[in-house]
Amino acid sequence: MTQLRASMDFVALGLPFDSALRAAAGDAALAHGQLELMLRMTIKSLAGLTIKETLDATQKSKNWELRQEILNIFKSKTKDPSLRMKLKALLGKCSRLSQERNKLRHNAWALSKDGSVVTKGGNHAWGASPNERRPNKFGI
Repeated sequence: MTQLRASMDFVALGLPFDSALRAAAGDAALAHGQLELMLRMTIKSLAGLTIKETLDATQKSKNWELRQEILNIFKSKTKDPSLRMKLKALLGKCSRLSQERNKLRHNAWALSKDGSVVTKGGNHAWGASPNERRPNKFGI
């Protein structure tokens, strides 16, 4: 394995040995694909499009663009501020889930000298990996 110098000593690039952690990371990736599809289907329902039209229209859209499109379409359909805030709360939760998934997927993983799993975060420093989380009521 490649050795890298880190503020905490040396780390070895590698994947965690913990199969439960690896399975949880895989589950997060798969669940995120479902989240993305649900955002697209929300656009379909709000805009009155067919599935094909929606998929064609959102083909290369990023998740933040999908969330913004949902909000824009919804704003044109209702002026009720409480409904808008409920939608914004749901979309905010979607955003947080995407951010958590991105941390898992895009941060480099390594093993420290003591064998613990570390990740390189947004500040480019090695630190403890995300803790294994219990599934929420949706199983993710």
